[in-house]
Amino acid sequence: MSVVEEFGPIDQLPRVDTHGFRTLAPPGTVMATLGAILLVGFGSRRARLLARLLRCQNRAPTRPFVLEPGAELAGFRVATAGPEEVVLVGQHRFSRYALIFRAGRMTEGTSVSAETKAVFPGALGKLYRVFVISSGAHDRVMRRLMGKLKRRVEE
Repeated sequence: MSVVEEFGPIDQLPRVDTHGFRTLAPPGTVMATLGAILLVGFGSRRARLLARLLRCQNRAPTRPFVLEPGAELAGFRVATAGPEEVVLVGQHRFSRYALIFRAGRMTEGTSVSAETKAVFPGALGKLYRVFVISSGAHDRVMRRLMGKLKRRVEE
């Protein structure tokens, strides 16, 4: 059974937000760099501790980490990994979520986006959504992650 089949239909998760940028770097460079950025962000001791506290299914990165289906990070499992799209999925006691990275060739450069989709079931899920999404914490994390990715691909 694939990660996507095990997780369930990603397209049925409600959209939370999308962050993006444009770069002159080709999609292959963006996706190669994405793996390293994800490992730093979701492989840290802090990320592993948070994943443990939230009782995430995936609590630590696969070593060595390679951006391919089945690989794990704190809070995520790689569902699909292709030259223009990477899908991470995860769940914990307050939410079920997906993070979809896309890098598409344009006439001049590449359009890069990260779309977050999630469901927050129950009263505790709603409270968690307020704490993480409505507070702006998720937005800050995603802006920082995408900013790092942009800087790295443009070095």
